[in-house]
This record gives sequence, structure tokens and C-alpha cells, in this order.
Amino acid sequence: MVLAFSLWMAHPRPRHVSWTKIALGFLLAGCLLPASAFAQLPPFTGRVVDPASVLTPTQSAELARSLEAYERDTTHQIAVLVTPSLDGESIEVYSLRIAKAWALGRRHVDNGMLVVLAPNERQVRIQLGRGFEPFISNERAAVIVQQHMLPHLKGGRYAMGLQEGLDALMKDGRALVAPPLP
Repeated sequence: MVLAFSLWMAHPRPRHVSWTKIALGFLLAGCLLPASAFAQLPPFTGRVVDPASVLTPTQSAELARSLEAYERDTTHQIAVLVTPSLDGESIEVYSLRIAKAWALGRRHVDNGMLVVLAPNERQVRIQLGRGFEPFISNERAAVIVQQHMLPHLKGGRYAMGLQEGLDALMKDGRALVAPPLP
């Protein structure tokens, strides 16, 4: 950050360059990238999707049962993805692409949550639907990751880290009372 700041000060932006043109150039370059430039998105096959195979079938089933019971009680949809690789993509962009593709949560309520674990990159992210913004802040999601998940994930106890993080998310998520299903 300091280096970028000092270069900015030493070499001011030429007046004839438009930031709009630069942004448009980046946007067009992003549109022209081949689809293979992004990590492949796994299909939504259930509440727990583990193409990385770090969870046992029993662990996946236990997590899925917990999420199913929570959805029955609250109508909030939570899914877990354990991905073998982000293929160089940031976890923020990858998790947002997954959340959009999987369309978690109810329409007009936006009460979906996604937990993405990338064990090979040693990254985890909680992606919240907009309906949760007043109840679970980004800062709270970071605390859940730091305090409930990482201590277990660092030790290779993926199922325990996911379950503790999900328990905290489900507890906080109950603050959002969604309208009843039609």
C-alpha cells in the first residue's frame, strides 16, 4: 500500500487518461476471457457438496441433516461447498459465483447462506444473502470463521470446524424471521 501510494505521488496520472475508459477496458478484457479462466462450478446436488472428498459420507450426512432441520424451522437455506481448488480465483469471487448459480434462499427474502471451504488453499468464506445484512454483519461472519471454524480447520478437523461455524450462523440467522411459505 505504501509503495503504491509513493508511486502515485511520484507519477501523477496524465490528464488525458479517463478513469472511465480504463474501467471499461478492464471490463471488456474480463468479458473476453475464456470461460476456462474461471474455476469450474460444481452443480448443486444437496446441502453439502464435497467434490474435494475431505468429509466422510457420515460427516456429510450429519451436516446435511442439521441444515435440513434448520431450513424446516426457519426457511433459511444454507449450503456448504468443499472445493478441491479455486484454480487461482479469489475465494470472494468464487463464492459469489457459486451463490448466484445455486440461487440459495427464497426470492424477495434473500435468506440464503453459503459456506465455501477450500482446504488446499487454506481458505474459508461465509457468503450471506442480503436478507441477513441487518442481522449478521461481515464482521460477525469473520468472527465466526476466526473463533468457531479456524481452530478446527487448522487441525484438519474439517467436519468439526464446519459444524461449529454452521451452529453459530444458524443461531445468529434465527434473528431474521422470514414470512411463512405460501
